[in-house]
Amino acid sequence: MLVEKIKKNIRKGTFLKVSWSFIIPRLFYHFLFHFYKINLLVRSFFCKTVIRKPYEVIDVPTKLVHYTFVSFSKYRGIMFAKTIRSVVGLIRDGDWDLDEKQAFESSIDYIGFKERFLQGKEWEDTVYYERYLKKSKKSEKYPTWQEYKSEYLDFWERIYNDIKKHGYKRQSEINPASRKIKKSHYDGKPENEIEVAVSRNGELIFIDGRHRLSIALLLNIERIPVVVNCWHKSYIDRVKKDLNKRVVTPAEVINYILKEHDNFNNRASGKIMFPSLNNQVRS
Repeated sequence: MLVEKIKKNIRKGTFLKVSWSFIIPRLFYHFLFHFYKINLLVRSFFCKTVIRKPYEVIDVPTKLVHYTFVSFSKYRGIMFAKTIRSVVGLIRDGDWDLDEKQAFESSIDYIGFKERFLQGKEWEDTVYYERYLKKSKKSEKYPTWQEYKSEYLDFWERIYNDIKKHGYKRQSEINPASRKIKKSHYDGKPENEIEVAVSRNGELIFIDGRHRLSIALLLNIERIPVVVNCWHKSYIDRVKKDLNKRVVTPAEVINYILKEHDNFNNRASGKIMFPSLNNQVRS
């Protein structure tokens, strides 16, 4: 995104107006993210605090990614830094998975996309316009509605139509040039897939990628590729014990989860639910 902004300012002839207070922090976090990624890969060989093959992409049933944290933004970057996104594979103990949750379908992005794509409303008549008005009042530097619509909402409308026509693809399968999609959004990296966390009970909790998950749900996409942002230690230990393995990979743990859900599904007359969340989720 930094490169895209610089290119845009060069085309406008306003490169010198790009503030160093904007560039330097982003260069710092860009370096920090790559350093942290290398650190993760090294630690994954010991498999105590990072799972083996942390960036492995796994296809999961879309309907299993049903809940999200009410204040999920702090979980991006595994509570390391809000600016650093998509660092995955950490094994964490504690009660982080017990924070308040809500159904993903109650999020503004899902509601806004549903209003636009299923109900046929104009963007001006969706919840996005209400949110835009609130944000634009707080900052004079906020873009105009037309800029916001053309650079943000119209972009996601193209993605929606693209997925509707071609199906949901993994990052590595997308050719940005042939589909006229910004490379900065789809560059083939696994860390740019939808991110989830796995709780102590094996629930898949949504973390990041809200626009793509909204689209997948609205288009009834059966399976989506994900990477796991954070694994609860107690669940990893349980899987290792049951599989009699010292080391497990994301695919092995997810397959274990899916088998558990299938077994529970059979006992619960076909409806997938998570009993451990019944008293925690806000409807």
